[in-house]
Amino acid sequence: MSRSRTLHDSPRHSSPRSGPGGETIGVLYVVATPIGNLDDISVRARQTLCGVDLIAAEDTRHSARLMQHIGATAPLVSVHDHNESARVEMLCERLQAGQDVALISDAGTPLICDPGYHVVNALRSRGLRVVPIPGPCALITALSAAGLPTDRFRFEGFPSAKRVARQSLLKTLRAEAATVVMYESPHRIRYLLEDIVEVLGDRSLVLARELTKTFETFLSGSAAELLALMEEDSDQTRGEFVVMIGGHVAVEGAEDEDRRADDEEEEDQQQGRDGVGVGEELHTLLDAGHGGEHEAGGQDGDHRDRQPPGLAGGEHVVEASGDLQGSQAEGGGGAEQRREDGDDVDGLAGALRHAAPQERTERARH
Repeated sequence: MSRSRTLHDSPRHSSPRSGPGGETIGVLYVVATPIGNLDDISVRARQTLCGVDLIAAEDTRHSARLMQHIGATAPLVSVHDHNESARVEMLCERLQAGQDVALISDAGTPLICDPGYHVVNALRSRGLRVVPIPGPCALITALSAAGLPTDRFRFEGFPSAKRVARQSLLKTLRAEAATVVMYESPHRIRYLLEDIVEVLGDRSLVLARELTKTFETFLSGSAAELLALMEEDSDQTRGEFVVMIGGHVAVEGAEDEDRRADDEEEEDQQQGRDGVGVGEELHTLLDAGHGGEHEAGGQDGDHRDRQPPGLAGGEHVVEASGDLQGSQAEGGGGAEQRREDGDDVDGLAGALRHAAPQERTERARH
């Protein structure tokens, strides 16, 4: 009897294993393995690895030690970043032949910054069964003991090795309120911390390294403080890092500052529109007060009709003032009255210019 048949005949696996023609179909198990301490492997992970027909490992030489530790004897085949897509057909054939396969990474849960996505995606798209066997994960292990908020967190994996791209990522995190988690290697950790100082400033950080191992360490402080610590003790740069960045905390009054800036920008944009409105209201008053003169000038066309589209409100006012000056030059007993009307109109135009900003201010207060 094959390993897969023994594994699936147990009560834990009661779902159907048959294909359309009644043939036995294998299962791909995505198995989490220890991230440092070999004793962290679960009973279920051990049983699965000892019961499958084939183990797809990121690095067969690295995983051979764990297999020896738990007594797993299935053959190992490499599945890593450079050959993952090419391995899909082979793994699919094994599963369709009724063999069970376990997918593992060098440490932790596969697919979490490790190979496996292309395999899992391709096999699921073909209707083959994929079963997770949960266990260690550096991301969750670090968060559980960091003392930072965990109700919400954002995982960014490994940041770019290039400074410009790395800083661009950090800039997108300036307003992020959730805890941000990244992985980083020992030879790039200082570069990441320097960029955090430059882009995020005095943000609270926790670094976790050598998780579950003898020299497991959690370091807390600002990025600048952690850099200084590493300068004093180079041993603090050893091991793979989980970098956890405290979320952005809104400073009291900062929200009001942002709102005021937005209001000022909106006011600047509105002023142009208000100028046009002032001109239109002024023309309406001129029409009402000097209807006969505008009718007489209508032989050349009404002034509003002759305005090119898109003129600013100030230009409307200038042309209206010109009409008044022309009227004052005319003889007759109505000249003095027209001067008085012109003064009234000029005063009204000034009042209209100030009315719109004041009205906006009152609306903002309410």
